[in-house]
Amino acid sequence: MVSRVVALLGAGVLSVLIACSSDTSRPPPAGDSPVQPGVGNGAAGAGGDASTREASTPDAGDAGACNDIANNGLLVDQNGQLGDPLPSNGGTIVDGNYDLTQADVFVGLGGVAAPTGVSLRSSINVTAGVIQQVLSTRHQTSNAVETRSTQSYTVSGSTIVLTNTCPTAGLMTSDGYTASDTQLILTNPSTKEVFTFTKR
Repeated sequence: MVSRVVALLGAGVLSVLIACSSDTSRPPPAGDSPVQPGVGNGAAGAGGDASTREASTPDAGDAGACNDIANNGLLVDQNGQLGDPLPSNGGTIVDGNYDLTQADVFVGLGGVAAPTGVSLRSSINVTAGVIQQVLSTRHQTSNAVETRSTQSYTVSGSTIVLTNTCPTAGLMTSDGYTASDTQLILTNPSTKEVFTFTKR
C-alpha cells in the first residue's frame, strides 16, 4: 500500500512498503507509494522507492549512509479516501526542511474510506535539485522500519521526475506534484497515494 512518498512521496521514494491485511473494512491496496511519503513516488510515493534527502557520502550498499537528516515529523496515519486525487498543479519547489503531515490513498467510489493500518513518519530536505528523505513506516502492529534515500529531481509542468542516487542509483520515478511556499504535495498516479509535506 504505502510504498513511496515522492517518495517524497511520489517519486517512488517511500521504499516499497506494502500493508498486509485481509481486513475487509480497510481500503484495498492501491499499489506502491510515492514518497516515501512524499519522496519517491509517493513520498512515501510510491512501486515504491524511498526518496530521501540529505547526502552524506552515499554508499549504495548502506541505506543509512544516504543521509543523516533527523526525522522530525509526527506519526501520520494513512487514510483511505473516496474518489480520486485532485489534479496536481506544479509550482516552484522551495528549498528547505519539510515534515510529512498527511498521507492518503484514494480508493475510488467503490472503496472503503477508512484507516489503512499504515503509519508513517518522514522528513525531507530539499536543496538545489536534490531531495533527501528519512521515512519510518509501521504496518498495524509491526515494528517501524526506517529507510533513507537521496534523489535528484527535475520538474516539467506538474510532474516531478525523481532519480535515485542512494541507496540504488539510477532508478527513476515520476509523480504529480503541487508546490507552494509552505507545502510540497506528491501524488503517485499509479497507486493514487498522496503525501503532503509541510515546510518547517
